[in-house]
Amino acid sequence: MERLSKIKHGILDLVSKGVYGEAEELLAQYEKAVPDDPDVFNIRSVIYTDAGNNSKALAVLEKGLIKYPANFDMHYNLAYLHELQGEYFHAFDRYITASEITAQKHHHKEIMTALEKLQATMKKRVEAAENGHMPENTVLSGCAATRNTTVVDVEIEKCRDNYGFGYGADGWHPFVEQIKELFAFPEIKYEGDSTLWKYFFLFRPKNLQEALMGDVVTDISPLSDSFLALPWERYFGQTIMENKDQPYFFGPYPDSEGKALAKKLLNHYKLVKESGYHPNAFDDSYIRGYLLKTDHDYRFVVCQGHHRLAALAALGYTKIRCKMLDEKDFPNLVHIRSLTKWPSVKNKVYSADTAKAVFYSFFNNNGRERAVGASLVCKDLSPEKQAALEGLGINLKDQFNIRMFNAGLLDDLDEEFANEVDIYWQKHYERKVDPGYYLAFKNLTGKKEPRLIPHRIMRGEIIPILNHREMGRTAYTDKNLYDKLVPTPNSVQNVLKRVRGKYFDSSNNFLASQEAYEVIVNSETDLIIKPSTTDNGIGVSRLNVERGHIYLKNKIIRMPEIEKEWGDDFIVQKRIEQHPVMAKPHPESVNTLRMVTLRWNGEIRNLLTYVRIGTDGRPQDNVKGLACGIKDNGEFFNYASDRKFKRYDRHPTSGYDFNQYARVPNYECFKKFVRDLHKEVLHHDYICWDIVVGIDEQPIFLELNFWGTIWLYQLRCEVPFFGDVTEALLAYVKAQRDQITKGVGRAGS
Repeated sequence: MERLSKIKHGILDLVSKGVYGEAEELLAQYEKAVPDDPDVFNIRSVIYTDAGNNSKALAVLEKGLIKYPANFDMHYNLAYLHELQGEYFHAFDRYITASEITAQKHHHKEIMTALEKLQATMKKRVEAAENGHMPENTVLSGCAATRNTTVVDVEIEKCRDNYGFGYGADGWHPFVEQIKELFAFPEIKYEGDSTLWKYFFLFRPKNLQEALMGDVVTDISPLSDSFLALPWERYFGQTIMENKDQPYFFGPYPDSEGKALAKKLLNHYKLVKESGYHPNAFDDSYIRGYLLKTDHDYRFVVCQGHHRLAALAALGYTKIRCKMLDEKDFPNLVHIRSLTKWPSVKNKVYSADTAKAVFYSFFNNNGRERAVGASLVCKDLSPEKQAALEGLGINLKDQFNIRMFNAGLLDDLDEEFANEVDIYWQKHYERKVDPGYYLAFKNLTGKKEPRLIPHRIMRGEIIPILNHREMGRTAYTDKNLYDKLVPTPNSVQNVLKRVRGKYFDSSNNFLASQEAYEVIVNSETDLIIKPSTTDNGIGVSRLNVERGHIYLKNKIIRMPEIEKEWGDDFIVQKRIEQHPVMAKPHPESVNTLRMVTLRWNGEIRNLLTYVRIGTDGRPQDNVKGLACGIKDNGEFFNYASDRKFKRYDRHPTSGYDFNQYARVPNYECFKKFVRDLHKEVLHHDYICWDIVVGIDEQPIFLELNFWGTIWLYQLRCEVPFFGDVTEALLAYVKAQRDQITKGVGRAGS
């Protein structure tokens, strides 16, 4: 160790003497000998800094922090480099981050000294800028700006991020809401409770249409196909997901990065609150973007400075000074009258009408509509209604209550029934529950049912007792294993498997990539391809094989494209021919039965069943689809509903009338089929099965899972989940829960 320390000091000595080449050469040798020393990045950054190449020094440290995100020296050195370059806001943020990852007193002392020096410098810059500031009448407003405008004054209510979320008081932006929340509730946890975490968890658009417009039923091509560039952007054909510099504004988002983002927002808020907004004092302080303009209105699309703008909005600023963007990939001003000249319109990626719809989405939307759609906020909630709901103990930050409120299911409040629910749960589970769900169920079905199982108690307390958690997360996660773990001849037929980048046929024989392609081509049938480790219809698509080619949406697709689209883990299966009764509501999708079973006192019970039905010509039955409850005799309910509880007497795409009599053929056979399958699964007492009704009226196993959205199940089938065994099951779970609390027994066993 002493010898290695001497080598590092020797390298730094060479740097101090200006012998950069020898220092770099010696450092390269040292790195080969000690590849996992984070000091390599710090020393290399010092070499570049002393040689006058700050940009390379910054790049080295940024790369090092990917590998060592909690390295104090890298954060501190990065802050110092930003300060050297006059990037004071970046420097401030890095110094604060460095202070949060160290417990060393001398480190904190160094940071305090650095911050005092930085703030003194910033104060001088502000004073100098104020003495020589631009007269107000020399800065144009957003409406008056032209393509030659450099600095522009814009109203915050007209600012939008890359996806049209607004920063103003009438809009909704997760960054602004997160800052407000942190100061209203400083002790709030990031995971599970914070606005930012909920946003990343709940708002996960699958294409540009959903990102810009929310959960719209009708698909608008090409917006519904992928994440294309906006029609006026200059990097034609490059998707947002491929552009690594493009900020991600929605989930999925790693919790570690989300926490870091929340801290960054808080740091910017503190700095702006203390120092104000003086963009002409610091070049990196300007919020930058470009204008979308009509003849009478504008929107300013922010490309740089999202965190700073969120802080300004949270502090109540209404107007800010910004710089127009000067980058090759973006115009600085986009006028609706120049629509036919936009790159993706000229290249016919977008039709003129679709491009116009994208443009006006930035004017017509402000983020609140997507927050409502994702159950992040209540729509049109009056103070009086809020007081009445909260007075009954209904949590209006809970996503399920928000969803039910927005569906109109909490319009009528029955205080007497809310008290009955409280008495029931105190008696049988010694737990107070939120009455919102029970009131919504009553308003939807007309039934007072205190035995309903709350979603959080089901997932957090009941399922861990009934099921072996780790087995569910490991053994049964990959659909490529279903043919071995759930052995039944009545199963969907596999054609090809890809597991961790390797190909296998239906008998698990290894295949080369070209052989895998030939297996698909030789199948000569309609196929379904889907990721093997995801749920809820994510990534499910239909493939057609014709004349020696594979087609996806009427376009030939080859193996490299398949691998790029579906990754290292996917499965290809033969498309099932379903029974006409099941196909009739929406023939384009395989409409599956979701059947739930429970092992209780050694007996397998059928709990409930509903059918999932596709919409809008999609092959999936559960992406923007409907659900229709199935009675115990196999008869369909006379209505279907979507995930927002909108009721449909007729199918919105096919016009199918749910009031006509329909019944699952041979239904008793299906109930026995899932009970028999459950007998083979020993580690789980509660299972949700996806079953297809075959053309021959026989059940076909498709998938299984061990979680499920219980609150939806009960509403769709209009029954309490565990029926007549509810009280006994609650008593059992409570006893197990109490034992675990005392350190006796274990969950998931």
